[in-house]
Amino acid sequence: MTNPAANLAHAYANLVQQGIEYWTDAAQRTALYLDTMRKRGNIYIEHALQGKPALLKFEHEVLIDGRQLERPCNYSLLRILPDAQSAPNLDQRPVVIVDPRAGHGPGIGGFKPDSQVGVALRAGHPVYFVTFSPEPVEGQLLADVGAAGCCPEDPT
Repeated sequence: MTNPAANLAHAYANLVQQGIEYWTDAAQRTALYLDTMRKRGNIYIEHALQGKPALLKFEHEVLIDGRQLERPCNYSLLRILPDAQSAPNLDQRPVVIVDPRAGHGPGIGGFKPDSQVGVALRAGHPVYFVTFSPEPVEGQLLADVGAAGCCPEDPT
């Protein structure tokens, strides 16, 4: 015959043990989450201190930095530099990719080898990338962005 008091005491002890395990797990997960957020914050601060450069996996050079134009804006035109696996064939048409996320993180553009940039490079195309920094330049108008993509008039 079982003792009801002993069963109740055992059930209570089991419940207390499960509660301790639950709160220990919750505390550990919270600590891991906060550590991840701290690391992510440090990465963001470092990226901001670097001037928020384009997040591309591929080596590139800045051809036009919109912040340096007569009508400053957050536009940039980059030329993707070929790597060891891709040499551009100058007979191929150039590929111009406009970053659809406007600098808000990796997108279809160029964050992995299978992105549009990687595919175009492997096919031998010269590749250019239009990107935007996350925030507009102080006083920037949409017309300024439009003007940034145009060639300046010939001064002669």
